[in-house]
Amino acid sequence: MPNLRYYECEDFIVRHALDQSLTPGTYKMHVHEDIEIYFFLRGKGYYIVEGTEYKLMPRDILIIRNAEAHMPRIDPGEPYERLVYNVQPAFLDKVDPSGTLHRMIYDHPLGQCNAFHADDYSENVWKNIEHFIQEQTAD
Repeated sequence: MPNLRYYECEDFIVRHALDQSLTPGTYKMHVHEDIEIYFFLRGKGYYIVEGTEYKLMPRDILIIRNAEAHMPRIDPGEPYERLVYNVQPAFLDKVDPSGTLHRMIYDHPLGQCNAFHADDYSENVWKNIEHFIQEQTAD
């Protein structure tokens, strides 16, 4: 998984990655101790969270809580690009003491309500993400 950019600190990891081709079965079902915020940039496939399949479209965002089993199932013939934030759960308390984010992430059954499609959020959200990516990839 070639990382275009990678940043790690105590509270989170940010990874922008691009695979030009994949070997089938590259990704296995797994869990993390942290929360994963996954931005799908390009490719073709599905993302499975606790048995629920989410068809991926460019600009989809998935939020996967800690200990929620997940894996991508990506067409190996397509380039696969994503931006992934892995955030320590305790970091939410620092940035969101009111608990709004905590409720959004945890107040639903496992494998449900993980995906947000481009129509689900403001265009400004994606413009900010694209701006971040451009800044990070500028040499």
